[in-house]
Amino acid sequence: MNFEDHPDCLIALNRMQPYVDRELTPGEMEEVRRHLDECPPCAKYFDLEESFKMLVRRNACPERAPAGLVQRILQNLREA
Repeated sequence: MNFEDHPDCLIALNRMQPYVDRELTPGEMEEVRRHLDECPPCAKYFDLEESFKMLVRRNACPERAPAGLVQRILQNLREA
């Protein structure tokens, strides 16, 4: 399938990573979900993205950053 010929697919694919990471607004999440329900090629792409993310999560470094470091990083990001 040539996604470039399907504007709705391009929008969904551009939102795929934030969708997988649950970073979209509730309305955007619903729009992508609705598109995935109606578009098997995009749903297949989503399944691959989600599987890859789960694989990375499982094999990622098991160590956690100290809470203080996490808070300093978040604070720096807010200030930037």
